[in-house]
Amino acid sequence: MMRIASLLFFMTFLSSCSGEQFEHKSEFEKSTQKWNAFKQESKNSYKYTVVGGSWTGVSWSTNVVVKDGQVIERSFRYLSFRDYKRPDEGWTEEIVQSMLDKHQGNQNAKEFLATLEWTERDIELGINNNSPAAAVYTIDQIYDKAKSEWLAKQEEGATYYFETKNNGIISLCGFVPNNCMDDCFIGINISSVEKYY
Repeated sequence: MMRIASLLFFMTFLSSCSGEQFEHKSEFEKSTQKWNAFKQESKNSYKYTVVGGSWTGVSWSTNVVVKDGQVIERSFRYLSFRDYKRPDEGWTEEIVQSMLDKHQGNQNAKEFLATLEWTERDIELGINNNSPAAAVYTIDQIYDKAKSEWLAKQEEGATYYFETKNNGIISLCGFVPNNCMDDCFIGINISSVEKYY
C-alpha cells in the first residue's frame, strides 16, 4: 500500500512538472498577470503591432486588431524593400514601377503593390500566407505559444529572449538556435499594445 502511495505521489509530481520547464519562467508569470489585468481593463479588445526584418535590409510591420477576444483585422506593410523606404503616405504604383524597372522585375506593378501592403478582415483573415506577416493570433495565443514553443528548451541549445516593454506585456519573446548565422530568431517582436475602442 505504501509503495502504491509513493508511486502515485511520484507520478503526480512528474505530471505537475511536465510542460512547466521553460526559460524566463518568473518573468513570464509576472507578464502573464500584467496581460490578464490589461485584457480585463480593455474588455479583451485591443490592437498590437509586430515588427520584423532581415539582415538584407528588408523590414516590415503587422497590425492585428482583436475585438471581444477575436481577431477581426490584420494589416501588413513592408517598411523597407530592396533600396526603397516606404513613404509616410504609403507605397504607390509609381514607386513600385521604379523599383521593378531598377531591379529588372517583369511583374505587374499593381500586383506587386498588393504584396507590399494589404489588409485582411473577417473571412479574408489569413489568406496572405506567403508573406512574413505575423500570424493571426490573439495575445492569449501568443502567451501560449511563448510558453510551449518559444521559451521551451531546445535540444540543440539556444539563446532565449524575453522582454516586457509594453507596460509589462510581452514585447520580445523567442530564441536563436546555437550555431545559426543569419535571420535565426524564432519568436515574436511586439512594438506596441493598445486598447481598441
